Amino acid sequence: AEADSFVTPTCRLQGNGTVLYYVWMDFEEIRDRIRGPGFRPFRLHLSDGRAFDVPHPEFIAASSRVVAVLSETGPSELIDLAHIVSLEEVDGQ
Repeated sequence: AEADSFVTPTCRLQGNGTVLYYVWMDFEEIRDRIRGPGFRPFRLHLSDGRAFDVPHPEFIAASSRVVAVLSETGPSELIDLAHIVSLEEVDGQ
């Protein structure tokens, strides 16, 4: 099955072309993926190349600035939203 990556980085430019800020991930998108109807497992891709699977809504908690991803086998990860560059649906097996 083809993966569905649906977040792309954007930036806001000042009149002279200076980058004011980058917007990598929208908190509401993550929240909607967690709380929305019909949860589907997904993978978070980070700016440093790492990726974290979220197989169930109980494996992730999000605030407006930080996401905590829990693991059955290892430590939890606290991730700044600025480092999340995309989400990808994954097979739920």
